[in-house]
Amino acid sequence: MVATNCCFEEIFCILRSIQVSINDHLKANAQNYGLNMTEFIILFELDYHEGISLNELSKMLELSKSSVSRIVDQLVNKGFVLRIIPPENRRMVNLYLNRDYLKSREATDFQKELNKLLKDLEPDKARRIVSALRELQQFLNSKGKFYTTS
Repeated sequence: MVATNCCFEEIFCILRSIQVSINDHLKANAQNYGLNMTEFIILFELDYHEGISLNELSKMLELSKSSVSRIVDQLVNKGFVLRIIPPENRRMVNLYLNRDYLKSREATDFQKELNKLLKDLEPDKARRIVSALRELQQFLNSKGKFYTTS
């Protein structure tokens, strides 16, 4: 089955609308903590990936190491993030959420905050959506990166 241009336009419009909704929600949550969206996204990633290195985080976010390092420094200064040097490898720095600080700010679970977006979605529908999105992701990944020349 060949998808028409109409399907591609519809998929693009739906994904763009989803992105705008998620960004609006993230921005509102970030502002509740006195953060910008990038800082909030980093905290969200650290909630999922405790002990991640700066290199791994920068690759995950597709941002330069220097940009992520600067943002992490700001989060450390604000008290949200801890930089821990493991004794077995003094050249490595692992990043953790400062859970004590977050508890004091009643901000202990960033995942719960974002899960509120989908709280009323029936589990069966959620599974179907995830399955369809994974299928689309695999399809697009199989095509490689697209670059256009002007």
